[in-house]
Amino acid sequence: MGFDPVRVDEADNCAAGAVRAWIQETNASAAACSTGGIATVWIKDRAGLHVAEVVSPREGDTNADVVAVRAAESTRANLELSAAEPEPAPSPAPTWSNATPPDADVTPAPKRRAPKEAPRTPAFAIGTGIGALMGADASAAALDSEVQLRIARYLGLSARSALTFDGVVIPTARTLVRVAPSTFGVGAVLPLVSTDSFLIPRLGAGGGVVWLRSTAQVVGSGNAAGPSDIIVSPMAYVDAAISMRVGGPLRLTVDGQIGTTAHRMVVRAASEEVAYWGQPFGTLGLRAELMFR
Repeated sequence: MGFDPVRVDEADNCAAGAVRAWIQETNASAAACSTGGIATVWIKDRAGLHVAEVVSPREGDTNADVVAVRAAESTRANLELSAAEPEPAPSPAPTWSNATPPDADVTPAPKRRAPKEAPRTPAFAIGTGIGALMGADASAAALDSEVQLRIARYLGLSARSALTFDGVVIPTARTLVRVAPSTFGVGAVLPLVSTDSFLIPRLGAGGGVVWLRSTAQVVGSGNAAGPSDIIVSPMAYVDAAISMRVGGPLRLTVDGQIGTTAHRMVVRAASEEVAYWGQPFGTLGLRAELMFR
């Protein structure tokens, strides 16, 4: 039949453990075990030991040898089928895309730290100092002040004023006219670098009001003050500044502003036009600032 049979009498009613033990002891590749007229065919292949077929007597079979012959034929057929199965394909060789080269440095790369968040603009800044208001016919020293409030990393709101101390005197043939311009504005501020920088340039723009106070004094009247008047006009401006850190929250700021009033402001005395102001005008300021975050 193409193989060497070995007969075993004690198989414990074809129990799996008994069949496995006899197959290991005899180094067999297959086994056919009969009990109660039914034969069980066991095959040992790459998948291990398992039942390949159960052979039962057909109708009319009265001879137990017929079942034994059919079981032997089934055993031989299953052995031939198992031997004819192709060898499994070998696993593909590793490539450098999915395996580490043998001479590669396998030291894990250091973890990168998340970049630190850039410092925010100041939540609040206040400054005051000296300044100068300059116009076509009158320029005067002023008290220059500014308050800033941060609303975004590179955007803030600013309120600033330039209040003239005493104004400037403009003489005419019959009077001495003291002219004192002042401004107040609200606008946006854009710092161009981090607020932790030593130097912080910034730009701004906004609008507000200008008021021009004038007082006339008749020549030869001693110190007697004459009539006074105040002219008010809306205005718009742009400015630029640079702030230098002195220490801690203290900074020194220099800025300049250029603006224009909505209409030309004219100072008159005794029906005589004495001075013009506002189209355009400018301010210069030097302030000490405190920044709080």
